[in-house]
Amino acid sequence: MKKKMKIHINPPPQDRACEVCGRKDMKPFGKAGDPLVGDFNGALLVKIFRSMSPKQTKWKVKGMMVQGRKLTKDEKKEYNTLYNKQKIPQLNWKKEIMKDMYTIDIKLLSKAEEKRYKILDKKHDNSFSHLDEEKFIEKYNKQNLEDFWFHEQLANTVSASWECRDCIILSEKDYFKKRNERFEKRRKKNE
Repeated sequence: MKKKMKIHINPPPQDRACEVCGRKDMKPFGKAGDPLVGDFNGALLVKIFRSMSPKQTKWKVKGMMVQGRKLTKDEKKEYNTLYNKQKIPQLNWKKEIMKDMYTIDIKLLSKAEEKRYKILDKKHDNSFSHLDEEKFIEKYNKQNLEDFWFHEQLANTVSASWECRDCIILSEKDYFKKRNERFEKRRKKNE
């Protein structure tokens, strides 16, 4: 009999400790009816996904946000027409078209349409509120701008976290506080 090879993506920690508080002696999750969401039936750790960094509070950017110029009515109509020309309907496993499911392929446009679409798309993206980088640099300097974007990227990226029953219910603020306390204890212990 051949053994099947298993691949574990984001496996539990080798020491079987909660990745937030570090405890190994944990109360197991309950079955259906447990006040926590889900039926984890006796598991000691459960994998969830959390932001890799807390939301930023170090830099005050409220007065540094600018609103880009929105598309005019005619530009918006042209943009939508060009966007819709690129749609390819998605099929389900029965080869039936799925409602509101499609992919986009810019190669379906002519060269002139593609060029115009790219101009309108860039203008459309820039119409949203965004950071005025010059104001930010003026107040905080260029290195802090790079740090800002790095932390912003981390805050919008998730990673797996194996957590015990007590830690899985923590808010984002409490999660990072508790996790950082654990890292700080480990750092001091290793010094």
